[in-house]
Amino acid sequence: MTTTVYLVRHCESLGNIGNRMQGRTDCDISENGARQLENLRRRMADIPVDVICSSPLLRAYKTAQAIRGDRDLPIHVVEDLQEMSFGDWEDHDWATLNATYPEETGKWRTAPYEMHFQNGETFEMVEQRTAAAIERIVAQNPGKHIAIATHATPIRVYARRVLNADYDLQTVDWARNTSISTFTFDEAGTPTLVSYGDFEHQPEELIYHFNEIKK
Repeated sequence: MTTTVYLVRHCESLGNIGNRMQGRTDCDISENGARQLENLRRRMADIPVDVICSSPLLRAYKTAQAIRGDRDLPIHVVEDLQEMSFGDWEDHDWATLNATYPEETGKWRTAPYEMHFQNGETFEMVEQRTAAAIERIVAQNPGKHIAIATHATPIRVYARRVLNADYDLQTVDWARNTSISTFTFDEAGTPTLVSYGDFEHQPEELIYHFNEIKK
């Protein structure tokens, strides 16, 4: 019996287009984000979904609503699916961060797993709580198709974990807005990455090139 999990990154948010380090900051979605959700809704309508879970943050919850579409399914909010806490960096734009923390922002780009944000989290902490949350959800829903609306960091670190990739994260890129990463789990609960960051449902003009915010 195989369980399938779709990890879906939230749509474009106001924090994204403002080049801000969002983290736990509860930004609403952008106009482009709303259009992205219409495309995601159409894409997910053709994909079997039995269970929907979401981060509590608004940008993820609205993404979960688009995933649900016309299905009569509840959305289960799971605290451990939310974005990484960036502590003192929260809700600052990248221009400010680069000017205020030049060494730290350099380290963020080259050795993120060595970062521990003041009053925030490390990548390992995000990986542990994300994996534990997904494992609980899978254990509670064997054999089902589970859609999870979450964030870039949880998706990236979980994929790294499943692939057993190097901790520098260079082998796993950031998942784009509304992209779908598919995992399957066998009866023992062992995950396999089937596909990562599929965003073919979005036209080029709606794809936010979020890597640019780090420059």
